[in-house]
Amino acid sequence: MKPNLSSAMLALLVAASSAYATTHSRTSRVVYFWDDDIEKNVCLAEELYVDCQVGEGECFQETAIGFRQLYDRQNCRVSLFEENGF
Repeated sequence: MKPNLSSAMLALLVAASSAYATTHSRTSRVVYFWDDDIEKNVCLAEELYVDCQVGEGECFQETAIGFRQLYDRQNCRVSLFEENGF
């Protein structure tokens, strides 16, 4: 009886840790970040692997121009063109 209980507990532990790793894995997304040089939010042209939850509190990460706070946007390119009058 005990070996079966141990096996069941081990299987449950493995399933729970797999589910946690899946929901907390790094995600790739297009993000905005603040550019001090032009004092505007900039859209990264490529996708960035983000370790933190963008849009939920403060999310800082290294970008092409340094360590910046990230902002999630649905349609990054269109928003930037509208912002710049194109």
